[in-house]
Amino acid sequence: MKGSSKDFLEEINQNCYIKKTSLLFRDKRLKKDPTYRKGVFEVFEWVDALSYFYLKKEASLQKEFTEAFDTAYKRAKSMNPSAYRDGLLYSFHELDKLLQKQSKK
Repeated sequence: MKGSSKDFLEEINQNCYIKKTSLLFRDKRLKKDPTYRKGVFEVFEWVDALSYFYLKKEASLQKEFTEAFDTAYKRAKSMNPSAYRDGLLYSFHELDKLLQKQSKK
């Protein structure tokens, strides 16, 4: 499966939710041992919770990255004027435009 980790985790999360709901409400007619059904349900429930955890972690990674970027950008702005500082500020400015564009998606 190609795509972002967020897409992957959302698909897994949604699939597990559908399977759990199906087991709870529609598949009562399933002629399987109740402990078998419980085992199947517990795996879907665990993976559903796991994917939700990583979705939240993925969202916080973007925030952490942005905070680290902003800190470094501010540090560069506070440096004494020099060609090196100008190069840093140019690069940070270009990357900041990209980050702003990405955050609007």
